[in-house]
Amino acid sequence: MIELKKWARILLVSVLATGMTACGEDGPAEDGANDNGFNNDGTSGLTQEQQKQHLESVAIEVSQMFDSNDQRELIDLANYWERTYSGLDIPREWDEAASTPLYTPAHVLGKIGKALRCGDMSTLAYGSCSYYYEFGKFTGIYEPGRYEWVKVGDSDDIVFRFNNANGAQVVVTVKASGRNGEFVYEDYDKHTVVAPKFMEGTIVENGKTLVHSKVELNLDEAGHHVNYNATAEICNISVQSVMDATDTKITSNGSVAVDGRIFAKYDATVNGQGMATRSEIEHLLDGATDDDFCRVFKTANADVDILGKLQVKARMTDLRTIIDVLDECYDDEEFDSKAQAQEACKNGCNRLAEALKGRLYFNGSSDMEAEIVYTPALDEYESIYYSWWEWYVDPQIKFADGTTYSFEGYFTDGRFASVENTWTNLWNSYKQLWR
Repeated sequence: MIELKKWARILLVSVLATGMTACGEDGPAEDGANDNGFNNDGTSGLTQEQQKQHLESVAIEVSQMFDSNDQRELIDLANYWERTYSGLDIPREWDEAASTPLYTPAHVLGKIGKALRCGDMSTLAYGSCSYYYEFGKFTGIYEPGRYEWVKVGDSDDIVFRFNNANGAQVVVTVKASGRNGEFVYEDYDKHTVVAPKFMEGTIVENGKTLVHSKVELNLDEAGHHVNYNATAEICNISVQSVMDATDTKITSNGSVAVDGRIFAKYDATVNGQGMATRSEIEHLLDGATDDDFCRVFKTANADVDILGKLQVKARMTDLRTIIDVLDECYDDEEFDSKAQAQEACKNGCNRLAEALKGRLYFNGSSDMEAEIVYTPALDEYESIYYSWWEWYVDPQIKFADGTTYSFEGYFTDGRFASVENTWTNLWNSYKQLWR
């Protein structure tokens, strides 16, 4: 399990990570947009203390929306499944299919559990849904064997059955209907595959439905166009995600609601080439190089809104630079002195600042409250037996008055004591459920 030291950082750091890593891209500048990819921003009139207070109040409000007891049954089930069944191999009958999946429908439990325990609400829509191109080759009723899932009966659906920690039956079911266009692949023979249009999945424990998801896929391979719409109800959490892709542009948006109240919304855009071409995507999935990814994906935009009170906007304009800077080592093995490594890291930070920009706003205003900057930071160790040092890229929050804080520094040292306590309590309650 991933151990998070400070739940106080989840609100801002995870939102920033969502914005900065979501696939999105800048297209031609719109009227009123400046050359850094953002609309012309105003200057915040708030003091740094007022900005901190706003972030603090939003963080507390978010933390109070989530109660581990609301998902306790599902988390307990996912925890038990992870320990007991996650290591089983896929059914051997599935090996005959060209698009053999790596995971069974039951693995959805692991994805949902990971999202819940890490506070990663943005991935729940995709993680809770399953899709199988050659659906008919995977149908049947499966139960756990000693080393693999074993087919024990026939069905028009894909059904996985197992017992929970108390011996009650759990049934994970995926149903399919409709059809998309045909596509042909060749190995020793020529095969024609017809992918379903709709899929519906459920996770039922002892007669109670814990997860209900729906997927609609419109796949036009000849026209290089894909549209994907997923919704899911996960205990008291509702998630929705839509994606539309062509060769040159991918757009995606989604939302997460808790007890019917919208918690977060996001919009992302990617521009590139060959992004809806099967051969290109298959190549990326099969040992592609960094250059291959940079050829296909060019630039990105991502906007995230939390409760309408905090907005994070990110712009990625040069994927090649980002990869190069983050792959670079600024340590004692590559450089003769700390000063040389620091200067090289500083240069990398400057390059990264041009290629990847992030800004924070409050209450839907166009007045920027803070932006993300990058500075060199030193990590070192020295003893009588061994020593080492390295400089690394440290993302920092820079407020409108010029004050800067590292993510670590801003959310510790008592600055966010009330938020830290709230999130720490939440983290501890979830952590107990996973032990």
